[in-house]
Amino acid sequence: MSKQRVYTVAKQFNLSSEALIGVLRELGVAVKSHMSTIDDETVARVRKKFEEEKAQVRREYEKKRKRAEKRRKVERKKREPEKKREAPKKA
Repeated sequence: MSKQRVYTVAKQFNLSSEALIGVLRELGVAVKSHMSTIDDETVARVRKKFEEEKAQVRREYEKKRKRAEKRRKVERKKREPEKKREAPKKA
């Protein structure tokens, strides 16, 4: 197993070292600074955590998008009868 420095892994994920240290501590990994080393297994755990969070964000986004579409559809249906009533009658 190879070991990597925290700051290099942070670069891979486009994070600051401090943010990655926070994530590692949430996962129960003891790190002191950006120069601490972590093994490949830990990097895989971090990657999995980020993928799960991404998936959750996507699900929430889809849920909000579907609700907005439903709301727009209902609003359109409410407006349609109003437009029909306002049309001038032909004599």
